[in-house]
Amino acid sequence: MKRRSLTRQFVQSVGLLALTILVVSSVNHGEIRAGAWTSLDNFSRMIATVTPPTPSAAPARTGQRHTVTPTASTTNGVTANLGVTTNLDFSLALVVDPVVQSQGPIFGTMSIGQVEIPMSATGGDGTYAWSLLAGSLPSGISLRTDLPSSFPSSASAGLIGVATTPGTYTFTLRVTSGGLAADQDCTLKITSLRVKDSQVLPDAFVGTFYTYTLTELGNAGPVTWTSTTAEFPVPAGMTLNAAGVLSGTPTTAGSSYHIGIGLADGTDTVFQGLTLRVSAVEITTPGVLPNATQNGAYAATVAAAGTGAHTFFANGLPNGLSMNSAGGISGSVNTSAGKYSVSVTATDTSHITADAAEFFNLPRDRTVIIGSHIEV
Repeated sequence: MKRRSLTRQFVQSVGLLALTILVVSSVNHGEIRAGAWTSLDNFSRMIATVTPPTPSAAPARTGQRHTVTPTASTTNGVTANLGVTTNLDFSLALVVDPVVQSQGPIFGTMSIGQVEIPMSATGGDGTYAWSLLAGSLPSGISLRTDLPSSFPSSASAGLIGVATTPGTYTFTLRVTSGGLAADQDCTLKITSLRVKDSQVLPDAFVGTFYTYTLTELGNAGPVTWTSTTAEFPVPAGMTLNAAGVLSGTPTTAGSSYHIGIGLADGTDTVFQGLTLRVSAVEITTPGVLPNATQNGAYAATVAAAGTGAHTFFANGLPNGLSMNSAGGISGSVNTSAGKYSVSVTATDTSHITADAAEFFNLPRDRTVIIGSHIEV
């Protein structure tokens, strides 16, 4: 059987466990390995149990590790278990893990419009450079490193932009790190099927029936809407039907429910996230307040529904008007004629937890129309 010299690299990480060093020799050659008792040519000897040296510093980056390599002809004496002295030395080597792209090769189907796909990798020295090796990205999309705050911290690049042209695009992405590279053939389909509505839906209120119908654009045939994931469901008490109607009476307040929806037209399926705020407080006063007259007395009241008492605050009232904590607006307008947008906040002080008060702030635009003859 072939024997090896004392230069075989250990595969164990440095500093984790003491390694049992075995030597097998009949002609002044040997093999050093970590493990249990072994035999070769009926002549084997366990000579020592030693602990490899600890590196002076941890690996600088994720994906690096230290290994140890024993070498012959050294002055590091190790007293053998059987009373024999063997000279061993250990040198440290920095090993870089292979670079791997974390995302899969199929990016799925996305609607024309804003596209943001995070790109991540592991291995190498922890610093990654991305490039387009072959193929073409969708029109309006580029490989960028100025990443939006919504990307995960592990992302080092992204496919970002506004897709303008439907089609199926194939391309090869390369990432390099620490002198190593990883290539991946990728596919991304852009479709004209999309959701017309804003990603932020109109507010809903606890105990009040809510209904909102989503609208599709660019569909190739009849569409079916679905609520896609258990992780991002519609709020309790509400449902999304196949016609795209989100309805029901929400039961639990939440500052921002993230809802995952799917839209299919028989050819393509796209997914989108929506945000819906459900509040325990609702300002019930209509969105347009009574008109005011320059230099004339004015009085109006903003009301809210919800549990307990409410405290009101207004921002943007015309000069001469003020709002008290009960929601009353009063005063004499002494500003120029025009249309004014006022932000009103109602706070429900009955929502108290063991830690602190929980405030449900509901900004709502209230329009006060000022005119010398009431009309603008």
